[in-house]
Amino acid sequence: MSIQIKALPQPLSKIIDSTSNIYELGDEYYTDDVNFKIRTNIPSVVDLEDILKNPNNLFGFKTKESLLKFSRQGEMLFYIVDSHVEILFMGNFPKNQAINFVTSICEEYDQNSGNSIFNVNLKEITDENHPKFRIRTDMKNIDIIESIMKENFLGFHSQEELNEFKERGKISLNKLEDNTYELVFFGNYQKDEVSNYVKNLNDAYKSKIQEITYVKLIEKIKKNNYKLEKEIIDNENSIILTLNID
Repeated sequence: MSIQIKALPQPLSKIIDSTSNIYELGDEYYTDDVNFKIRTNIPSVVDLEDILKNPNNLFGFKTKESLLKFSRQGEMLFYIVDSHVEILFMGNFPKNQAINFVTSICEEYDQNSGNSIFNVNLKEITDENHPKFRIRTDMKNIDIIESIMKENFLGFHSQEELNEFKERGKISLNKLEDNTYELVFFGNYQKDEVSNYVKNLNDAYKSKIQEITYVKLIEKIKKNNYKLEKEIIDNENSIILTLNID
């Protein structure tokens, strides 16, 4: 008996829609007296999340109510810059409370990892160092995202062009509550070029997911001693496999 499997549908995640998923972080988000970022000694967002998940840690606050009140003062962005997590505070966060909050997080990381005591580095947000764009995606695998960003030209014609683009600022990944990632662009970037960059990243991500899923499926077919009779690619770039399972 033969069966067909429609494997690896091309739209594994939505194509970036620059009109709905790109956010230009203009002056309404940034006023000198309330916005700042703090660099941590934590090397990954995953390590930071493990600490934040601790229900018994009040992170420098005396009560859960005061911690909750602090968290409601605005938005915090967690992203990687130069192999360390930075936390961007946007809103009405009191600086002394934010410093105590981050210090508590870093101290717990130090205790868990055996590192030396960390000194907080707070920087004011200026025109040169504040995020300019945020683009949300449906991508979830951080290892694949980072490997593509290192190995793919992402719409540029050469490594030199890509390097010139990157050197105009910084590009960071921020994990959202639904485990997807958004890209945060700092520096001298234009809306159309960051949109194209993320669209190409998204396309490359889908192709890589296709490749990985295809390899796993073929391995499972061989393991179950099924015979692959036919393999075609349809108009949607999906792979249709016809198997003999007798």
